[in-house]
Amino acid sequence: KAITLSMPAPRAHSQGMINQYSGSAPTLRLLCSITGGTTRAQWEDVTGSTPLTFVNDCVSFTTTVSARFWLMDCRNIGDATKMATELYKEAIHVPFMAKFVVFAKRVDPLEARLRVFCMTDDKEDKTLEQQEHFTEVAKSRDVEVLEGKLQYVEFAGNLVPITKSGEQLSFSFRAFRENRLPFSVRVKDQHAEAVSRCLFMKEPKVPKGEPPQQPICILNIVLPDDIVTDTISLTDTDSLKKHTFLSENFDYFRPDPRLA
Repeated sequence: KAITLSMPAPRAHSQGMINQYSGSAPTLRLLCSITGGTTRAQWEDVTGSTPLTFVNDCVSFTTTVSARFWLMDCRNIGDATKMATELYKEAIHVPFMAKFVVFAKRVDPLEARLRVFCMTDDKEDKTLEQQEHFTEVAKSRDVEVLEGKLQYVEFAGNLVPITKSGEQLSFSFRAFRENRLPFSVRVKDQHAEAVSRCLFMKEPKVPKGEPPQQPICILNIVLPDDIVTDTISLTDTDSLKKHTFLSENFDYFRPDPRLA
């Protein structure tokens, strides 16, 4: 059975805040997705097969299918479905209010272990880092973070992350889970204070010459003065792998305690 739907017209890209569509509006596209339930939408441009009627600031059309519909004003008509898919993927990420928390443990005058968390439950005092002699060195206010999205980390100052060439620190955010990013930093100038700014970004680092991103938040990091002997960490994947490899491949000489 055919039904008639009426939808508010989107703002025309050429008309500012005023919609002035008429019977000929090639940039106005009607997109349709017949996927149902919680299945991710797959958009198709059905403008050519669906007559549109313009009444004031609304658009009416008739359909015989049960589907999701989307009116989009798109300057590049051929890219309408591609742009809709990209925009839809971004829009379905659920926003949460979370805090970024940074723990540090200085293992050498010029090196430290860092742990970065993105928390939704305010349980930084219950992390394993508290038992491994880490010190909380920074905590953000509540900021909006998108579920399932990568959070990118940049440093500016006298602390430099120890990473592979060209690699950028990042970790995925999942609400109400322990979102931990372990890594090490070195002090760039031993004669200057061991401080740095830690910037959390929504996107990877942009090339030089392009407009800078707006950070989600910025934290000031100051390494603790106390130096703690580094041990096998329950929260450091690399340490665990190294410890397992040594245990499985080498026999340690254990002197007879009676000879001590």
